[in-house]
Amino acid sequence: MYGGKKISIKYMSVFSVRYLLPVLLLLLQACNNKEGEYQVHEDTPDYVVPATIKLNELRETGDTVSFFNHLDSLYNAVAHKNVRDKFYVWYLYADSYGRLFKRDKALAYTDSIITLLEKNDPSNFARDNYIWAFYYKADKLLQMGQYQDAYENYYHALSFAEKFADTCAIGYYHLKIGLVLYDAKQYKDALAYFKIAREYCEHCDNNFGYFYRTQELESDIGICYERMGQYDSAIYYYSKGIRLIDLNKGNHPDRWHTHMKLAKCVFYGNMGGTYVKAKMYDSAEATLKRALSVKEYLFSEPIDAQFTKIKLAGVYIHTGRLPQAIELLDDIKKFNDSIPDNNVEKRWGMAMWQYWEVKNDLRKAFKYLKNYAQELEQQQNTSKYFSLASIDNNVKNIGNESKILILEQSANQNKIYLIIAAVFTLFAIVIIVLIVQSLERSKKHVSELTEMNDRVNEQSGKLKLVLKELEHADAEKDRILKAVSHDMRSPINSSLALLDIISAQDEKLDDEQKEYLSLMKQSNQNALNLTKDLLEIATLKTEELEKDSTDLTALMEEQVKLLNFKAREKNQNIVLSVPEDHISAKVNAEKIARVVSNLITNAVKFSSDGMDINVSLSSDGENFKIVVQDQGIGIPQHLQEKVFDLFSEAKRFGTSGEQPFGLGLSISKQIAEAHNGKIWLESQEGVGTTFYVQMPIAL
Repeated sequence: MYGGKKISIKYMSVFSVRYLLPVLLLLLQACNNKEGEYQVHEDTPDYVVPATIKLNELRETGDTVSFFNHLDSLYNAVAHKNVRDKFYVWYLYADSYGRLFKRDKALAYTDSIITLLEKNDPSNFARDNYIWAFYYKADKLLQMGQYQDAYENYYHALSFAEKFADTCAIGYYHLKIGLVLYDAKQYKDALAYFKIAREYCEHCDNNFGYFYRTQELESDIGICYERMGQYDSAIYYYSKGIRLIDLNKGNHPDRWHTHMKLAKCVFYGNMGGTYVKAKMYDSAEATLKRALSVKEYLFSEPIDAQFTKIKLAGVYIHTGRLPQAIELLDDIKKFNDSIPDNNVEKRWGMAMWQYWEVKNDLRKAFKYLKNYAQELEQQQNTSKYFSLASIDNNVKNIGNESKILILEQSANQNKIYLIIAAVFTLFAIVIIVLIVQSLERSKKHVSELTEMNDRVNEQSGKLKLVLKELEHADAEKDRILKAVSHDMRSPINSSLALLDIISAQDEKLDDEQKEYLSLMKQSNQNALNLTKDLLEIATLKTEELEKDSTDLTALMEEQVKLLNFKAREKNQNIVLSVPEDHISAKVNAEKIARVVSNLITNAVKFSSDGMDINVSLSSDGENFKIVVQDQGIGIPQHLQEKVFDLFSEAKRFGTSGEQPFGLGLSISKQIAEAHNGKIWLESQEGVGTTFYVQMPIAL
């Protein structure tokens, strides 16, 4: 963020680093060898940088087919080799989906990265990238408005960084908070965090990635002073950043010198903008032209160059050189028509407003002023929800609360079961009492037909009242399930975070303690999954599903790709069969994906190692059908009618001892019925099971 603008990057310019998964700073870091030359860090596979450059080029051309084909070919070529290669490929998937604003898929691959690193020894590689993965996940959740989950992931990253005394990762936390506060226009608070981050950077390794962050923070600090109207301080920090680049030019390889030159151009652009605000137009013009005189700047950083041109046009307007101003503004308009950018268009509109105001054409000036005011109002509305209290304090509060909530977690879990049991017991007692009372009264008046009929009518009215009360109680039960399930998530997540911190100290733990920690983590994870399932059960009953036209073929392919890693842990293979023509239907894509995931996960769980799992999608024009067939242990005849019950007695452990929950099939049935569809099964014990899901294509 330079001068409040987001910079568009071509050919992997260093200015894009802030918007990448921060681990890229480590991927591209340089280190000395014996001859004094510089090379890519030895931990970085040689395919990472070329792949990143190639993906950037394909994304800029809009060739999404070649883009994802390139990713998939990379996955097939190297991901199976070892944990490190799988990490880098999954990172490229996560970063690619994030750049395409498909944040759900970016989060799915980030979760896979976290799970992958959790299963490995806490070496420096796994530990460092584990921290950065949590930072990346928190950023995406914040962009999606899932603030509580974002705070928890920021807490995970910060707590691990503090535990391992990773000053660079701690500094990155302060940089992230500073950026969010800057976007919320809380410049004074942002300035404090940028300065703390700058202090931490001084202790980082002497490589280009961390040097870049240091000079970037000088610019961030200067921009905050500029926004606060302290122009002398802003100029000081811009000048300091330029001196820092000049002093360090000899400490880094020649391949970075072009990027350093571009960084100086950005500093000159920011400094020139500050001179404009200070009404020092001669200094502003000289500084802005100095930036625009660099050809690499115009080619590699075209968006930032347009901002600099807009500032120069402002100088011309303020100094009465209107022909030069309109010529420059027309040039900017032509560029933005070919490469649209909202921020460029907004600032160009503000300059056009000033131009026509000086020309005394108030009608045209008002048109541009109105458009600028609307965009500014929209920007303010999107940033008003952030504050220092709602971000940093929330992260710190999670750390404090986790120490307390872990002690309450067991009691709260028992409380859930107690409430559920009490509700069902109360229902049973009410029904039994009513039945007994009805029988006693009927026996007393069996000889009197007229009176008996009156009694029957009386009891019928009471039963109707009881049914209404039961319906009310059932609705209240769903409300309680929602509230309890939602409130349980934070303590369970906090408990898991604390267990992760304890687990990281495995050199201080004996085997028995490690086993207990593993059991506690599994128990907490099971409890978290149960709360999610209970919440979904209650939600499905009370809320109407939102349905949109969905490419079912693509949905099936994505789910199979995401679940293949689970199958490969048991040497299984998921075989997907879909017609050549894509099948689309009006459904809730998230819920259908949940059904497919539940069925395939069950097939993996109850199939032995090395078995195939067949998944297919078909359509008869009115309905589509999903079929999941395994060669597993099968379901006994007497349990087949119970597998879709909410609290089924048909729970069994998987072939590798996987824990049963018993809610997935019940949820799948409710989702199918909510789409006016149905789900059924065919099974033979010892041979395998086939599940069928059929739903209408259009509702």
